Amino acid sequence: RLLVLLGVGRALALASLVVAFGLESVTLPHVLAVAFVDGMLFVAGDLGELPAIRQVVGRGQLAAALSLAEGRARAALLVGRPLGGALFDVLRSLPFAVDVLTNGLAAAAVALIRTPLQDERLARERRMLHDVVEGAVWLWRQPFLRLIPALSLGVNALFQGLVLLIIVAARDVGASATLIGAILGIGGAGGIAGAVAAPFVQRAVPAKRILVGAIWLWALVLPALAVTTNPYALA
Repeated sequence: RLLVLLGVGRALALASLVVAFGLESVTLPHVLAVAFVDGMLFVAGDLGELPAIRQVVGRGQLAAALSLAEGRARAALLVGRPLGGALFDVLRSLPFAVDVLTNGLAAAAVALIRTPLQDERLARERRMLHDVVEGAVWLWRQPFLRLIPALSLGVNALFQGLVLLIIVAARDVGASATLIGAILGIGGAGGIAGAVAAPFVQRAVPAKRILVGAIWLWALVLPALAVTTNPYALA
């Protein structure tokens, strides 16, 4: 039910932009508010997706299912970003209208799933503060796991800002909305390759080495964005 409501909420938020474009009354605060609501609901849905996947597939299939889900998300970026740029060049409200449709369809698809998507809740006294403190203490005692949230915070902040920087840099060299979408979509192709390789790499390389290696690879590649003026090199 939560995933359905989140999908409907995202569709409604984006629909408000379609209406605003139709009335020629789009404002920056409105766009920022929709982006905030859409991002918040997306993150909430993303957090709910992992437990749902665990209920649908067996334990032995979980790694493959997670890789498939990641590949699906990257494929959506690969197709969606170039398509969004092209639609924006045709009509500014069109990519948002398509987003409304796809979120509505996703919510309907989840509603049709008959398998329960959450574990049965155990009847017990709710002690939220106690549970949070207990979880934080447990996490602090796991050196590797306590490092991951800090790294994820930094990496996610970096890459969210990086998308905006790439858009601005591409605009500065005269790229159209369609080309900017293609530049961003190529990142989805890299994500698909990573998702396909992930199960094999995880079996051969310890998780700590994968994490450290990925961060060093990003650190070596990202500075090149500061000196290139070719939109295809940005991709």
